[in-house]
Amino acid sequence: MSRYNICTGLRRSGTSMLMLALRTAGIPIIGYKFSTYFPINDNQMGISCEPTPKLRNGNPNGYWEMGTITTETGLKAEHKDIGMDGDVIKIVCDALYRSDPELIDKVVLITRGIKNTIASQMKSKIFTDLEVAVNKNQKDFDKTIDWLKVYKKPYLNISYEELVRNPLNLKKVTDFLGKGDYKEGSKIIRNDFTQKTTRDYSKSSKVQSNQSR
Repeated sequence: MSRYNICTGLRRSGTSMLMLALRTAGIPIIGYKFSTYFPINDNQMGISCEPTPKLRNGNPNGYWEMGTITTETGLKAEHKDIGMDGDVIKIVCDALYRSDPELIDKVVLITRGIKNTIASQMKSKIFTDLEVAVNKNQKDFDKTIDWLKVYKKPYLNISYEELVRNPLNLKKVTDFLGKGDYKEGSKIIRNDFTQKTTRDYSKSSKVQSNQSR
């Protein structure tokens, strides 16, 4: 049974960018570069299932993930032989805390300013209701931190902003994983990954910073 390293974060927090950087750094990853949007099937949470041009065009280097690992199941026993020990798999937070901890070695948690994260989610129509978005993100982040503490998983929290400001900060990730050429991987990290939003949700009183831990 293989034990995998995990790249996780909230949706639109920079996980695809980080996975591409790791792949470019020569670190084995498991996942595919989807050319079209695979909608999230979770209407109960108010998540849109409508593929939009903004979402397709807003993430040209994503998504680098496995379609068989869903938020309903997480990483489970049926995934135990999809790769080798130490391979990196990208799963979002609400899939991580549903996963089998025996399959997971280290976790890289990428966080982005919550205001910008939610603004990007709203722009991309992942959420259509701001209050639902705030509550869902808060719950997923809190449950992820709890899961990491309960199962005593070694994890590195790196921010999207510090990578974009100085791509050589990727060294923190490669050092944590014990492999990879951070200088090579840093070449694909550009400051134009930060995109303007058509509406400023960040000023809403409902949007709170829940990632300053």
